[in-house]
Amino acid sequence: MVGLHGRGLSSYFDRPISVTNGDQLWSVRDNTVIHFDGTQWITYENALSGYGWNDIEATPLGVFVINLYGQIATFDGTRWQTQQLSTLIPMSNLGSTYASSADLVKTPDGIIYLAYNGNLFRYDGQSWQPLWRADAPFD
Repeated sequence: MVGLHGRGLSSYFDRPISVTNGDQLWSVRDNTVIHFDGTQWITYENALSGYGWNDIEATPLGVFVINLYGQIATFDGTRWQTQQLSTLIPMSNLGSTYASSADLVKTPDGIIYLAYNGNLFRYDGQSWQPLWRADAPFD
């Protein structure tokens, strides 16, 4: 294991960490993302616009970071792109532009899910598909 003390990275690990199947580590703090590729640490300073970045997941489909202000950032291996969820999610009612909850979850097979303000979505590699709406009635 590569030591973090004295490298300015230890403070990142009070934040969410994502581990890929290839044992690569990803973490986010403020608008900076760090990545351990198995050999070295790579820091993406100011990679994310905005604030409130609170969760990160890395899958074969890419790296995803979500914040509480309705933004999602993706990394395709070359560049970071930040977008408003309202332009990506096929749903008119996402709730407030400030989320009471915004979480990403990855299954063992690499499928990624997004929970945002009580709504649940699945990423199919091209777009986010709704699985549950917060305003849907229970059956």
